[in-house]
Amino acid sequence: MKKIVGILVVCLVGVAAGYIVWSYVLNDEGTLIVKVTDEPIDEFDKVFVTFSEIKVQKSGENAGWYTVSLQTKTVDLLGLHKKNATEVLGIDKLKAGKYTQIWIVVESAKGVKTSGEEITFIVPDGTLKIITPFEVKKGESTTLIIDFDLARCVSTMSIGYIFTPVAGMTVEE
Repeated sequence: MKKIVGILVVCLVGVAAGYIVWSYVLNDEGTLIVKVTDEPIDEFDKVFVTFSEIKVQKSGENAGWYTVSLQTKTVDLLGLHKKNATEVLGIDKLKAGKYTQIWIVVESAKGVKTSGEEITFIVPDGTLKIITPFEVKKGESTTLIIDFDLARCVSTMSIGYIFTPVAGMTVEE
């Protein structure tokens, strides 16, 4: 009986040691969380933006573009502003290290004006490109807050309303 207990203790210590080695030595990932919010625009009550892809560019070791997990998602940006809130677009594990930029693809945008009129925006180039360095630290979470400036995103032309993604970014570590 003592032999069996001894073997079980050795096995448990081995499993615990293996987990510690994997977690703190071999696993060189951190978590990236991408959230959106906005600045208001007077002419609209609602602005719905559909996002379809998030990519980040890593520098240094394992340099390249990485896709952040995102199912196509529609967000009422003005609704977020009214609630003073943010909404998560994507969360993913990424290799720890320095990243130089983030690209977010806007698939479509619609709005409801204060008059009640519904607008489908033309989205000529739906890729928001933010070149602001950030770091994903091993075993930690890094949150990027993408703050859309709707007053600069929305414009009118003879062909209709245009939505061109314009935003800033802050990093919460």
